Amino acid sequence: MYLQELRYNEQTKLRKEIARDFHDELGNLMARLINYIGLLRIKENLNVNIYENLISYSQQIINGTKDFVWALDPINDELGNLMIHLKDFGERMFSEKDIDFQFHGIIPEHLKLPMGHSRQINLIFKEAMTNTFRHANATVVSLNLDLNEHLILITLSDNGGGIPSTTIENSERGLSNMKVRAGRIDGLLKIESSLDGGTLIKLTLPRV
Repeated sequence: MYLQELRYNEQTKLRKEIARDFHDELGNLMARLINYIGLLRIKENLNVNIYENLISYSQQIINGTKDFVWALDPINDELGNLMIHLKDFGERMFSEKDIDFQFHGIIPEHLKLPMGHSRQINLIFKEAMTNTFRHANATVVSLNLDLNEHLILITLSDNGGGIPSTTIENSERGLSNMKVRAGRIDGLLKIESSLDGGTLIKLTLPRV
């Protein structure tokens, strides 16, 4: 009975955390949309960038909603489903710029992750892929999965222009948030980059 109550409390805490993150993210995006709509009402010479931003924020809201629903499904606690989800996301995104996106590794069957891990990993690597798509000027991007008896290693690498060391040190472009998410699941996130050798983002997790 005690274990069941403890498990229920953990599940409740996680659901509250997910709901809070979703509320914050959705609220911020909606606030931006409202601001742009206000500009549309008062601006005489409408700028096409305003419409483009409205479309962009709307799409982010849609994607955020999909991720929220995806994270709540217990089947997506499996590492295999998570990697398929990230692989599909990468293929869709990078095809828009004709960037060669590759996945390397054997997708495991029925390897369960602790509750909440798949959501944090999903958000880490979607942030990483989005940054790569927007800023790296890469032609090849690779998502890799390596497993051994004790560790799970997920990496994202590209052959782009790299991230300046000052950017990594100052934790800009969402890098700080990614490291915080890794810490929540007892993971270690490392970022290696050079201006002529691309960027490698490496997440190491204990295999429970």
